[in-house]
Amino acid sequence: MDEELEKNKNSNQEEGKRYKHISEKKKVTFSAKKFSRFLFFIIVLVAVIFATNRVTQSLIDKRDEKIVRKVFAKADEDKNITNYYEKKRWSVDTVRETWRKDNNYLVQDTKDDGTVYQTYFVDGIYYVVRDIRDDINGVITKKVTKMTNAGEKLPSPGLQESNPSNDIETEIKKWAKESKITSIKLEDIDCYQIYIKKANEVFFVDKSNYRAIREIKRYKEENSEEIKTIDTGIIELKIDAVTDQDVALPDLSGYDVSEVDLNEYLQEQYSGNANETQDNSTTIENQ
Repeated sequence: MDEELEKNKNSNQEEGKRYKHISEKKKVTFSAKKFSRFLFFIIVLVAVIFATNRVTQSLIDKRDEKIVRKVFAKADEDKNITNYYEKKRWSVDTVRETWRKDNNYLVQDTKDDGTVYQTYFVDGIYYVVRDIRDDINGVITKKVTKMTNAGEKLPSPGLQESNPSNDIETEIKKWAKESKITSIKLEDIDCYQIYIKKANEVFFVDKSNYRAIREIKRYKEENSEEIKTIDTGIIELKIDAVTDQDVALPDLSGYDVSEVDLNEYLQEQYSGNANETQDNSTTIENQ
């Protein structure tokens, strides 16, 4: 009897070991399948996210290029406007007003210290009109500089110019690629903010007509760590509002008139601009 019990006990132990082995084997197999499914899910998820990002970026790139293309087209259209008044900050210390009617202009630069320069372009001739005050005795000298050798050179038209590049398509794609374009409200005007990081410039474009209504640029002059900012502010623009009288040359009988060569004058006035260099270390995206 004892022998029979011992035999049954041994048999049960062997059976238990066999079932335990099968159970552990099933557990390992189940864990491997679970891990494989989890890994597959992760791979699919990453692939979906990657594909979604690619599609989203592609749509953004197409949208940006479409916006930039319309901005360029508007600038090209505006260069043909021959009657307008425009006012904006032109440089760090100067506000520029431009009156144009046909091919006659008056460009008036008012510096922050109150100095006013008026440049007339009338019948193909430049006249720079200045009232110069002597700080010692307060005497004002009226001077006119008449430019010779002007030829067909027109003054800066003020109103946004079309891009001078011959390869417009390349310029459009470059702008779209290098820009971050967001929507923003600027003084109740719905705008696109076009931030060009490499150039350290921001353009605010009116969504209703794709015309730039404000520009901000920051730069450093050569051999200087001072950061300068040119912010046009909201550009004031009136079209078809300029009369012949607005651009007519004033009576110069009381002025001291002198003549200079235009090319020499321009070289003297703008030689300093060649020393200005852009520095991308200071961004202006959030202006």
